[in-house]
Order: sequence, then C-alpha cells, then structure tokens
Amino acid sequence: MAASRVACASFNIGTNTTISITRDNKAYTHTITYKFGNATGTIATKTTSTSVVWSPTASTLYAQIPNAVSGYGTITCQTYNGNTLIGTTTAGFYAYAVKSACIPTVTATIVDTNATTIALTGSNTKLIAYISKPKVTLTTTPKNSATIKTTLIHNYGGGLTATTTPYTFDTVYTKEFRCTATDSRGYSITTPYNVPFVEYEPCHFTTPPVIKRTESTSTTATLTVKGYCFKGSFGTASNELALKYRYKTSTGSYGSYAYMSGATWNTDGTFSATVNVPNLSLSEQYTFEVIAQDKLTSFGDGEEILLTQGIGDLRIGKDYVMTKNNMIVGSKDNEEWRCFKARRKREGINYDANFGAGQSGGGVSAVMEVNQVTNGVETKLARYDLRKDSFLYNFFTNMSVAEIMSYAPSIVAGGQQGNLLLNGGNSQPILIQWGRVSVTPTAANTVFKQAVNFSKQYTGLPTVFTEKSTGGPATVFANAGDITSTGFNMYLQRTSVTATSIMWVAIGNGTDIMPE
Repeated sequence: MAASRVACASFNIGTNTTISITRDNKAYTHTITYKFGNATGTIATKTTSTSVVWSPTASTLYAQIPNAVSGYGTITCQTYNGNTLIGTTTAGFYAYAVKSACIPTVTATIVDTNATTIALTGSNTKLIAYISKPKVTLTTTPKNSATIKTTLIHNYGGGLTATTTPYTFDTVYTKEFRCTATDSRGYSITTPYNVPFVEYEPCHFTTPPVIKRTESTSTTATLTVKGYCFKGSFGTASNELALKYRYKTSTGSYGSYAYMSGATWNTDGTFSATVNVPNLSLSEQYTFEVIAQDKLTSFGDGEEILLTQGIGDLRIGKDYVMTKNNMIVGSKDNEEWRCFKARRKREGINYDANFGAGQSGGGVSAVMEVNQVTNGVETKLARYDLRKDSFLYNFFTNMSVAEIMSYAPSIVAGGQQGNLLLNGGNSQPILIQWGRVSVTPTAANTVFKQAVNFSKQYTGLPTVFTEKSTGGPATVFANAGDITSTGFNMYLQRTSVTATSIMWVAIGNGTDIMPE
C-alpha cells in the first residue's frame, strides 16, 4: 500500500491553482495542506477527489514575500485508508507577485516658499523660473505588504533632483516635476506634474556696456547698454526694467547712482539705452559700474568698465596751448616772458626745456633753460641767454658757446674727451666725440700702442680722425687702428722718446636716443 502522489502548478498570486492527486486505491482519502514562508493552512480534509482547486488568500501569500517578486512553497498530501495513515508525500510550487497589483502610488504637493515671487504671482501654487523656491511633498502608498524604499523628485529638464521628502529647492528651471516611488520589491512608479509656471529669465547684458568720450578731447562720454529683461506679467504684477550707473576717478570713490531714461524695451525682452555723461575731466581716468535690474534680479554688480583720459593731439587752455606729448606754448609762471616748453623722459627722469622770447631784463631777447624733474621736484640744470650782442651765455657759468664746445667736460682713461649728440628723435642720431691722448713711446722708431675708450658707445664702427700735436723737431707718425664701437688703439712712432699729444675725432651713429 503506497501513499498517493501529489502535484501543484505554480501560479500568480490572486489566482486559483489546481492540486492533482494520484492514488493507488479508490478507497483512499487525502488531507491536503500548504506551507509558504511562515504561512500554513489546510486546503482539503480526507477528500476523495483526485484534484483540488486551491484559492489561496492573496494577502496571506504577499505578506510572506514583502521584498521579493516570487516565493517557493510546498503542498503536503496525507493518504488515509479509513482512519489509517498510509503515508505522506509533498510537492513544490512557486507563487508570483502580480506587478500591476503591487506597483505603489505617489502623489505630490508643490508650493512656492519664496515670499517675493508669491507676492508677484498672487499664489503659492504658481512658480517663477529661476527664482521660486518650490517645496515638494510626496505621499506614497506601497501595495501588498511591500514598503517604500526610495523616492526621487526631479525638476525635469533642469537637472534638479532630491531623494528626500518633503524637499525645498533653492531654484526651479521648468514647469514639470517627475515624482518617483520605488518599493521593496523593486516596483516603481513615476507621476509627472505640470505646475503653473512663468517662463522668466534673469535680466542681463547681451554685450558688455560701452563707455567712450564723444570725441577724443570731449568732457562728455556716451554710455551704451544692450541686454535682455523679461517683459510680461507674473500674475498680479508686471515686470519693470531699471538701468543705472555710477562712476569714480582712479583715486576717488563711487558717487550716487544715476538712472538711464529713454530705454527701448522690446516685446521679446531685448533692450537698449544710450545716455550722455557730461562734465568729465580730460585728465582723469574713470571707472564705471552699470547695473540692469528688474523686480527680481540685478545684473552688473561689481563689474567695472574703464574710461580713459581725454588728452587729445591738441588742447587749448585758458592761457596755454598743449600738444598730446606735452609740448606747451603759454604763459610761464612768475616770469614776464612767454615760453615754449618741451618735456622729455629719459631713464625715468623728466627733463623740461623752456625756450623763451620777449623781455625779461638785462638785455635778454631769448632764453633757453633745461630743468630736471624728479618726483615733482624741479632742478635747473642750465640756462642759456641770447643777448643783444648775439652771444649765447650759460646763465650759471657765463661761458659762451665757443667756450663750452672747446671745454673737455669729462676725464676718462685715455685722456680728455667731449661729445656732441645730434638727435632729431629718429633711430639714427649722430654722435661726435673728440679727445686728446698723450702717448710716450718706450723707444725711438718703435711703434707704441695705447688704448682709447669712448665715453659713449656707437651702434656700429665710427670713423676716427687723428692729428698729432708736438713742438719737438721729430718725425712723428700717428693713426687709429683696431676700431670698435667702444674705442680704438692709438698707434704712435717717432724718432725720439718724447711724450706726444694726439687729437682725435670720431663720427658715427650713437645709441643714446632721446625718447619721443
């Protein structure tokens, strides 16, 4: 006598399944039970049927698989002959969760928390792009014994996400929110929400503001701005555009803002405006700050543009005329004559040359003076007076031009030297140097060499002329050789051993160029 055999087909939870029984004796009866997780129960008691339809309670089975989409169970068949237990057999089955019955639900409440935008829209359920701060609260409901594992809030198209609820965003980019809930079985649902939305864009300049003088020497500058500003209604209020500017000198502080009126503001939001800023100094450099603002945003704070000095090629003052490079014709302070002033800068030091005409006393008909200006302190280097006798005198030394030119102003190795630089401001000034060198040969009729160094360097090889000066009755040969840009060798031969003076002149292009 063998126990009957049992089999059970796998099934979706919430549907019926059939349990089949194979028996060896028609007199046998069977008690059928199940086990699924921790759930157990009796399906049939001493049934004589060879098949049993089982309708398990769905909630009972789902409770055993809260974190899975299927589970394994067993069916047990006890075979009886009368009241005698013949034996027991078992069979396995799978019960599957039904996705449609298990997907959770998710709903969302979306409200603005920004008091400024709420005041403009008139409702906390209406959002303004970029400015509103929406608070999103999700309500989730899991199904059939599952739990909610994760949530996701996505401002679709804007890249903003949150995984907690409620959550308040600092900004918002689009009108669509996608709210997702995922349960412990891995089933998820996404619900989209489209909220009332204002397609606002913060105001900004589309090109940098431009500030320039109306002319190179004008005290009036023109400020031009171009940009975008949302032109429309938020709900209870329409947007407004304001353009303002302020400026300061290079050493000063910003003044008050001035507003730009007459701006052109198109329906597509683009705007442009131009304003003249008067009463600016020509000698000052200015820094401007320009701001565009509307009811929600401001643009341009901290961004500065520069307006350079307005010194032109020619400036006409009250009592002077001045060129761009500081050439001045005008009244000389504390003098009775009118002057022409030239300023040059060399090695970081300013030199002023004043050329005067008129009458200053002492029979002076013209004056030239050279001054050194260091850190604002002027030191007179020389002054030359052209008197009625047609001689040019140094005011300090009372020497004539002939005396000045014949005087050797410096002593260097090789003897006395002087130089004259003829510079017209081009790249090839003429440098003339002269000097006298004394050479004493060590033996008669022997060539003796002595080096001569120039006080100023040439750009190339100069031409050097020599002339001997001797009072002794001897035959003397002297010439320059080994010429470089920095000096040469003086070669001397004479029939006696006597100190000999030799005059030399060098002519070439100098390197010391007076700056423009």
